[in-house]
Order: sequence, then structure tokens, then C-alpha cells
Amino acid sequence: MLQRALRLLKAWALVLLSSPLLAQEWEPPSCGSPAGWSRSQSVFNSTASGFRRVAGHRYFSPPSSQSSRHGPTWSQDPGLRNARDGELLAPAPINYRLPGEFERQGTLFLGCGELATFFPDVLADVVDAVRHRVDVAALVVDDAGRQVVVDILRKRGLPTDAVRYVETPHDTMWIRDYGPLFVRRTSDGQAVVIDTDYQRFARPRDDHAPHIVAAQLQVATVKAPVAMEGGNLLSNGQGVCLSTTVLLDCNQKRGYTEDHVRDLLREYFGAEQTLFLEPLVGEPTGHVDMFAVFANADTVLVGEYDPFVDPVNAALLDRNAARLARVRLPRSA
Repeated sequence: MLQRALRLLKAWALVLLSSPLLAQEWEPPSCGSPAGWSRSQSVFNSTASGFRRVAGHRYFSPPSSQSSRHGPTWSQDPGLRNARDGELLAPAPINYRLPGEFERQGTLFLGCGELATFFPDVLADVVDAVRHRVDVAALVVDDAGRQVVVDILRKRGLPTDAVRYVETPHDTMWIRDYGPLFVRRTSDGQAVVIDTDYQRFARPRDDHAPHIVAAQLQVATVKAPVAMEGGNLLSNGQGVCLSTTVLLDCNQKRGYTEDHVRDLLREYFGAEQTLFLEPLVGEPTGHVDMFAVFANADTVLVGEYDPFVDPVNAALLDRNAARLARVRLPRSA
């Protein structure tokens, strides 16, 4: 069972429509990296004075199906500005809100190219586990890819219409990182796809996937002028976002200052406050989702290493947790 659970964490990558539930990403660690996680977690609950350590609990709230119907609203944001053309005005307007992962979800997206090829049992496990709770959409490259998914479901005894098929060319299954980021427009609550620059490993089809998916779903898309991967941005749904300094490093190469990046996150994701935490040492993505997650608007769970296994990352995560404990949140959270 433990091996199967680990395989599940390694293999699935997903995005949810209506608000983005973005699951744990896994990529092979670099040679000589730490052996693994301890089983314990640090849980920090936040009040107006900040996050505080509380007793560890397991948080789970099954998502409910919440179908949304949108007309043909695919478009490019007419007000788009590129920070490289000059300083952004501060403060940038808040145009969108990135919901928290714990909020009610509508549709689960699975990148089914590699997933179907290399982890067919995991694909079937995920569909079987969630199909009665949330709509499932399978990203497939073409008709042949669709038939592979159909055969996997049929072999498991699942209905072939248990998923909705969305034909979109893509390179990998890591849709959590390259896929469309669904936000809510603050003016009217409408779902909008934010499309950031995805530059990892020169995967052009992955980078182009968000606007193709948005067009097929007839959802408006906005191109945000920032280099970012979905696994490196977590939101509490109320204006507080977590990332790592890797996000700053990626955009520094584009000529962006930290203030530029904060302004862009505020404008496109509603991030009134963004904390750039230390990334894990020896972990190749540098993403915040490798060690933290919001359980609700004022509770964040932080991973914990056994110092005997990895003293460097154990101390690093303690520092991140201590920093979170000092955060002051808005009263509304």
C-alpha cells in the first residue's frame, strides 16, 4: 500500500477548473539528493497575528462537483502590460483571485499522455476514486491517445465516459506546472485562465497548452508576462500567496526586480502578500508545493525532515515554518 501511495504521488499531475487544485508534483531527484521525507508534519494555524504551531491533524474535505457553463469568451486581456517595457505602476490593480486548493472544485484535469503510457493503473485509480465527486477531464494528444485512455478505463471496468476528453498537444504529464491556472475575475466572478511562461526543459507543447485548453473550453485567457510554474505558487484564496526564491531568480533573468514580481502576482493572482520561502536543497524543481500546502485560509502545513536523515533541509524547513509563524494576516482570513 505504501509503495502504491508513493507511486500515486509520483505519477499524477492535475489542474481543477473553477478553482485550481494542484496536486503534488514529482520529478526524479538529482543524484545525491536526500533520501526522502519523514512521516511527520508541522502544522501552523494563523490568526491576525500570524501562523502558530498546532497539533498535527490530517485534513481532507472531498471536493463537490460544481459545473460551470461559460459562453464563448476566449480572449486576450486588452489591458495587458509587459513589465520589461518599464516599471509597473504600484500598486497594480487586483483583477483576479487565485482560489485556494481547499475550495470547492469543478473539474479535475489529468495530463494523460505520459500518465496513460507509463502509469495506467494510477490513471485508473484516480478516475475511480474521484469520478463521483468531481468531473474529470483527460488531456490527450490525439485520437490515438484518447483510445489508450478508453482502453485503460474499460480494462478496469470503468465507464469510458467517466472522463471528458480534451484534445491538446502536450509533452509531459506535469500539468500542475504548465497547465492553465484558473482564477476568478474580481469584477464579475467569471472563471479566467492565466497563462504564464513555462520554460522548463524547452517543452513548447506544454507551454502552449493553457491557451489551447482555454479555447476549447470557451474560457477567457490572459497572458501574464511572468515566468512561473504552477507548483511554485500556493494561495490561501484571500490574498496570501506562497512561493520560493526560485520564482524571483527565474524572473530576474528577464530583468524583473522583486517589486516587479510582487506587482505581477498581485495583478494576476490577487496576491496582496507573497512570501518567498527557501527552496529545498537538492530538489530539482525548487517549488513550494514540495513542502507546503494550505489546509484552509489560515492554516498551512509544512513538511518536516528528520534531522538525522537530512540536517540541512530539516533546518531549512524549520526556518520557513518560523517565518510563516511571524506572518500577520488580514482580519478577514
